[in-house]
Order: sequence, then structure tokens, then C-alpha cells
Amino acid sequence: MTGVASRGRGPAAGTPRRTGGEVPHDGGRPAAGAPHPAGTAEDELPYGGGHAAAGAPHRAGRPAAGRHRTVAAGAPDPGGEPGSELPFFVYGTLRPGGRNHGRYLAGRTVSEEPARLPGALLHDGPGYPYLRLGGTGTVVGDLMWAAPGGYRALLDALDRLEGRLGPGDPRNLYERVVCGAVRVRDGAEVRAWVYVAAARTVVGPPLAGGDWLSRPTGPGRSASPVPGGPRTP
Repeated sequence: MTGVASRGRGPAAGTPRRTGGEVPHDGGRPAAGAPHPAGTAEDELPYGGGHAAAGAPHRAGRPAAGRHRTVAAGAPDPGGEPGSELPFFVYGTLRPGGRNHGRYLAGRTVSEEPARLPGALLHDGPGYPYLRLGGTGTVVGDLMWAAPGGYRALLDALDRLEGRLGPGDPRNLYERVVCGAVRVRDGAEVRAWVYVAAARTVVGPPLAGGDWLSRPTGPGRSASPVPGGPRTP
């Protein structure tokens, strides 16, 4: 779903909470760091949750502090080849204790750690939350590192779950954005993928405290679930 940056690597041996199995999966995306046209428009966006214009070229690089980066329509999608295996910041039903953690992440991660995403707001949804970038709020979540050999498939599985058809696709329910999440145990900023509500997505009211699992309705539940609908990060 992002300081001292971890550059997308898992925590040092002996420090993180380990989760067990290493399960391979299917699929993947092109890598970050692939060649891009020089002197093109920057796709690092300030808080606000928008994305680059259709057809605009992608510019590689690490987002500056307090900024988030998404990918232009038609541009290479960084995520899926060696050197680009960022963790995922999850904040909803994919968190430990959420109803989709067991289905999508159990046995597929090598490390899971509590984290926070500053400069973002968590919004209610029909059985799952939405995240919008911007403001002074903080969203509570967890960083998930894919097990060795399973990153490409996990990336594709989560894209499908979140209704993300491709970079900048107007049908997307969520966009996948590189953000700087803050790891709780040491305060380090960690670059991570975050699924944020696409511009067209209608979100519910903000959730006080930014913690999906601590909201009044209880973990993994909502007053108006959508059967068969997407289950967010």
C-alpha cells in the first residue's frame, strides 16, 4: 500500500515477526528502474491521491519525503522483477485479524510488521475501507513482505483483489501507489505499495483514528457489506 528507508527489504534477521511458509504464486509486473525517457513529466504526486495523466511517461525514482508516486497509464509498472520487490502496506481486511489475511497472505509472507501511513485518511466502505492520500491523518496498518519466490504472484493476486486492471486504467477501483510507511518498531520509513481509492471511487466518511480493525462495528464487518465486492488492503 510509503527517515531511514529500507529500500523495500524485510527487517534484519532476529527482529521481525516471522510468518512461516514460503508459497510461490503466479503472475507479475515489469520492474522499477527500467529505462524511462529523460526530461519527462514527474509522476511523484503530492498528497491528494490523484494519478498521472493518461499516456504520460513514467519517471523512475524514490518519492521524496511526504510524497507518493503512482504510475501513468501506458507506462511500465514497477513491481515484479529483481530489485523492485517492495513490501505491501495493508490497512483493511488483509491485516492480521482481517477476514482476507488468511485467504491471501497467510503462508505467503516472510515478515509482517505493524506500521503507520502518515498524510492519509481512512474512509468507511461497504464491508471494506478506502484510503485517500492527503491531510494530516495517519492510517494504521501492517507491512507485508512476500516470501521468496512468491512476490510476482502475490502482486498479481492483490491487484485482482483490489480491482486494479492496470496503471491509470479508468476502470480501476484502486490505484497501486509507492508510499513511505513508518515502521512502528524503529520509526524507519519503508517504501511500500499502497492501494488507494481511484479518483472515480466514491468513498464513505472518514474513520476516526484511522484503524479499520478498531472501528465501532468490529473487525472485518460493516453495516452494509457488498456480496462479492472487492475486499481491500
